[in-house]
Amino acid sequence: MKLDRTTRILLIAIALGITFLLAVVGGITLMGKNTTTLELYNAPPSISSHIIDAEKDMLYVWHATFHDEASLSLPSLGEVMGSMMVIKSGREQERFTNLEFDWKDSNDSIVISSIHSYPVNAIETATPIHRAIIGGTGKYVGAKGEIISNRQEDGWYHHKIILVK
Repeated sequence: MKLDRTTRILLIAIALGITFLLAVVGGITLMGKNTTTLELYNAPPSISSHIIDAEKDMLYVWHATFHDEASLSLPSLGEVMGSMMVIKSGREQERFTNLEFDWKDSNDSIVISSIHSYPVNAIETATPIHRAIIGGTGKYVGAKGEIISNRQEDGWYHHKIILVK
């Protein structure tokens, strides 16, 4: 069956409209129903730095407890541990970072990885950091999403974890 030009254009427009509608509905679903958000806080971390080669590249490692609220009077939910390696220096340092939130008394964990800019000669930054969630264990097995971390004035960190199902 041969279709005339007007019919073909109409069918293409309908197909594009359906594709657009599915993309919009999918995006709305992704932003709403298919995400889970966790709000966690970690205590001021213990940080150590190590020179790792002759060029004096640095490796920073740290750990802290994490909680539902920014208070040491509440029991901790577990530990958060991380490492940052300087991979490029200039006016700012680019640091490759890996983190793990490890819930105590369970096999649950969330693994995070990213590259982020830091001020030269500063261990921490006041800039909000967006990182990728690349996996997990236990109830977070196969986790994907984003974490947004903000350093608070009192040294605590607030983490907004957005998990995509």
